[in-house]
Amino acid sequence: MQFPLYTLMVFDEWHQGIPVGWVLTSRCGEEDLTPWMTALNQKMATECPGWNPSAFIVDCAPGEINALT
Repeated sequence: MQFPLYTLMVFDEWHQGIPVGWVLTSRCGEEDLTPWMTALNQKMATECPGWNPSAFIVDCAPGEINALT
């Protein structure tokens, strides 16, 4: 049995990646990722109104790409 692991990373002023959050799912589809990404976006909009992600890195899985749009 496989469980996809997604890692949320932020980059510091030296451009070093720091893992700050993880999601472990039973599937790697859009329906699994969209609620997590929506909740993250809403929380960040509340905590840091000026926050705007500059990039997302995915491995080209359609579910991951669709969850971002």
